Amino acid sequence: MTLFENRLYNRFVRKALSSNLRAPEQVRERRRAVRTVDFRISTVYYVYVLKSKTDQKRYYGCTKDIGRRLKKHNDGNVKSTRNRRPFILEYFEIVDNLEEALKRERYFKSGFGRKYVERKIKALSSNG
Repeated sequence: MTLFENRLYNRFVRKALSSNLRAPEQVRERRRAVRTVDFRISTVYYVYVLKSKTDQKRYYGCTKDIGRRLKKHNDGNVKSTRNRRPFILEYFEIVDNLEEALKRERYFKSGFGRKYVERKIKALSSNG
């Protein structure tokens, strides 16, 4: 938990405890409910590499929900990959914001980026 998340959590706890609750079990219930709050402020983005099982070519992209996006590719709902189905997820990276994800995707599509992805995939396949 980061310092910001810790401060936010403490603020919620103080507010919960200072409310007009009389019974101790209500205070415990309120405290338990406060702990389940999701403190993620930013959304993560995935930059991914798919490999077609039919022509062995790669597709590079970015998304918020990698599982949903892979399903769309394999169901034929993406025009650019419809004729190359099915796909497998070969590699992905997690980045903090959309701007960084788009930069990373553009890098993967460059010559150096393709070599980088190839090295990463080889390293991952040789380790396990």
